[in-house]
Amino acid sequence: MQLNGLENITLPAGISHFTLEVVFSEVWQSDLPVSASSLRLHCVPVINLFTLEADPLTISGLESEYLLRPKRLQDGHTEIYSVDSVTGSGRTGEARYVPFTRFRHQGGMMRRHAPERYYHTRVKRGVTGMHDTWLILGGTAMGG
Repeated sequence: MQLNGLENITLPAGISHFTLEVVFSEVWQSDLPVSASSLRLHCVPVINLFTLEADPLTISGLESEYLLRPKRLQDGHTEIYSVDSVTGSGRTGEARYVPFTRFRHQGGMMRRHAPERYYHTRVKRGVTGMHDTWLILGGTAMGG
């Protein structure tokens, strides 16, 4: 597939980015080959990955998801790429959460086989155009 005519689009002054969404009119054929000539170099943003803690969250039980922010680094350029671990602390001590994708999902899973605490993340484009990462907590200890 080749996209033509993009060079004729006039973008508004001061725009820093845009999103291009391609919607196919028919189902993509799984046997269509993707080769090196299908990709072009230097067409993706640069990504520098480094470890950074997030600001602590106060879990109220009233929210279903919580916005994560990098601790002490809100420069308008840093986005959260992944969440490597989640630990909670409270009056009863410390609790570790397992990634939602790490435990096995089985049809009719018995409650005793589900993890006590797990987490999942969701990424949404924020009002600034940057990607915001939201944390979702669950498990038998969370009532879910």
